[in-house]
Amino acid sequence: MAINTVETSSASAANKAAVAASFEAWANRTGSPFDLLTEDADWTIAGRSVVAKTYAGRAAFLRDVIHPFNARMREPLTPVVRSLHVENDMVIILFDASGIATDGQAYRNSYSWHLRMQGGRITS
Repeated sequence: MAINTVETSSASAANKAAVAASFEAWANRTGSPFDLLTEDADWTIAGRSVVAKTYAGRAAFLRDVIHPFNARMREPLTPVVRSLHVENDMVIILFDASGIATDGQAYRNSYSWHLRMQGGRITS
């Protein structure tokens, strides 16, 4: 099976640009990567935390994870991208994020998000 590398490269570049722009908007407090989620996107959180599972749909993920998390923050998270990788419809972004919780404690974490993209939007 032959792959149209021109089309694939163009789509990969567009996906990378969309994710990069969404992180810049997040850092500038003018947007969020979650703005790229399709309505039917699923989001999986790996690990052993109480929120580790797959969320079906943008609304469920925002309602059950993002909104409760943000409610515990006095100052919103600020992301710092360490690296951004893309191949075909997959964008992998490694970043650190920090903020201040409502109890005054500093929050710092490192993340690795694996985003499946279609048309510049996150589908999974």
